[in-house]
Amino acid sequence: MGTIAEWRMLSAASEARFEVFVTIDKQLEHQQNLRTLPLPIVIVDGTSNTLPALEPFAPFLRTLFAAPIEARCTLCRKVEMSFS
Repeated sequence: MGTIAEWRMLSAASEARFEVFVTIDKQLEHQQNLRTLPLPIVIVDGTSNTLPALEPFAPFLRTLFAAPIEARCTLCRKVEMSFS
């Protein structure tokens, strides 16, 4: 997807009052000016877009979404997910 199309999608999500945009597109942070994005972005650093690859991120994302997201962009890596 081109950067103009991505910007339009992010703008549409913001206009629809999405609170956060979750993606697995690891290039987004290099394709967009994150300081000007209309809503917070969470980039999930999974090995693929299959459910088994993304399911381990669910507890971390649930915890992340329990409070207001202050960062404009959050990169969610499997290494960072530790729950005791």
